[in-house]
Parts: sequence; C-alpha cells; structure tokens
Amino acid sequence: MILQKWKEVFAWIPVETLVHENQEEYYKVLQQSDNVGDSTEFVEFMLGMIRNALKEISETHNKTNVVINVGRNVVTNEEKIIALLRQDGNMSANMLSASVGVTGRQAQRILAKLKAEGKIIRHGANKNGYWEVIE
Repeated sequence: MILQKWKEVFAWIPVETLVHENQEEYYKVLQQSDNVGDSTEFVEFMLGMIRNALKEISETHNKTNVVINVGRNVVTNEEKIIALLRQDGNMSANMLSASVGVTGRQAQRILAKLKAEGKIIRHGANKNGYWEVIE
C-alpha cells in the first residue's frame, strides 16, 4: 500500500500471492528479524520478492505489452479488480482491497456487483476457490 501510493505500478504487484508462494521463507525471515530486533533481513527479503515480480512483469511486457497498458488505462475500481483477477484469480477480497486501495467491504461489494453483472464467476469454496473473468 505504501509503495502503491508512491508509484501506481506497485498496485499491480501481487505481493500477497508472492508471500503465499514463499510462505515458509517469509515466516522464517520474519522470525529471524524479530529474534534479533532488526528488520533489515525482512526488508531485504520483501524487496527481493518485489524485484523478482517487477522483473517478471518487465519480461511479460516485452512479450505482450499488456501489463503496462492495463496499468495506464484502468480508471474505475471495478476495472482495477477485473485486471487484478485476470492476473491472479486466486486473490481474495482482502488482497484486492489492499491492491486497489478500498476497504474490504467495498471490495466485497464490487465483487458482488461484477458477479451479478456476469463479468466474473466464482469457482470453488471461499478458502480454496478462484475467480474467473468472463471476456
């Protein structure tokens, strides 16, 4: 959220997904930082994950030019959420709210509206399901 307020491109980095994919190492580094009372190692870990995500986005951009165009052309929160779900259908309402900069309840309302309009479909349960964006 802090980085997103500084540069909009950070709204498109699925940090929660990266943490989930690296959960064991994330908690290990977090515990080590807590034990020594210094967050340097944790900050370096998170910056490394962000660097890797930006590198992947850059490589994707060079191939398809989609990520940058989506970031520049998205106007509404609904469009932002659809764009995020296209990138990662496993994102929760809380993840989406943090990425878009709305409350959790607002994200839930937007998801309900998009679902009612037939723009997205939920597959599976809340805990382990995913969102499908309907083209």
